[in-house]
Amino acid sequence: MVIWKRKAYRVVMGSLFPLAYLLAGTPTFSLGLGCFFLTLLLALEWERRRSPAVYRFLLRHAGGIFKTEPGRLTGETYYMMAVVCSLLLLPKPVCICHLFFLVFGDAGSAVVGTRWGRHRLLPGKTVEGAAGHFAANLCAAAALSPVTDIPFHTLAYVAFFGAVIETVSTKVDDNLTVGTVPGFLLWWCVTGEVEGAAILSRFLSLLFPGSEYAAISVLAIIAGGLSSLWLLLLIVGLVAHLGGRAVGKLLSLALVWAACAPAFLKVVHILVVASVR
Repeated sequence: MVIWKRKAYRVVMGSLFPLAYLLAGTPTFSLGLGCFFLTLLLALEWERRRSPAVYRFLLRHAGGIFKTEPGRLTGETYYMMAVVCSLLLLPKPVCICHLFFLVFGDAGSAVVGTRWGRHRLLPGKTVEGAAGHFAANLCAAAALSPVTDIPFHTLAYVAFFGAVIETVSTKVDDNLTVGTVPGFLLWWCVTGEVEGAAILSRFLSLLFPGSEYAAISVLAIIAGGLSSLWLLLLIVGLVAHLGGRAVGKLLSLALVWAACAPAFLKVVHILVVASVR
């Protein structure tokens, strides 16, 4: 029952930010609201460290909204940091989709994983939870695509990527990883070839002054190497799995590369096209 309360709270409160942005047309109200809640949460973090009794009181009276065993920061604080960062940096349609994905994907993975999770992938992560994350965001993508004019297949890919990132986030709070990385991936996916080439050109000129073409060659070699590594990881993982050995981490690495590959190959494609021109 606690998980339902926490996720219902997250869905209701979390939907306020992208919904207000969508209706108002500007991020001003959403950003102000996010900064207000982030300030409150940071004050709570300070107070619970200074006086643990405050946090114990909150746990008794918050109706299961907060986790009983937070890390260095609570998941709610990480979540609000991701919201504020997204509102500040991401374009409007990208930000709206990303924030809705963050809300519904988290709820889908937690509820489905807790209720029906049977096949364990990594500590605290199950196949059913990852499927719940992806399915929830796929439904959100179907509703958001006509509103934001972002193609459904692009949103579906980012939804899949988010499910993978959430699954492998065992050492870092997934509110932070899923709250930032998929949003910037979506931004990159909707970026046009000309604009993408300009961004990458500026980035490479900073890293390799006067050696952009050499950098393109190096990236192409890295792409080929990573593709070979992915196939090797996948084959070794599957063989080991059929042999009855635990290979969750190995298959997770292969899955992460499969999720990252389209975005990475887009980088290489734009660089190669730019060098030919």
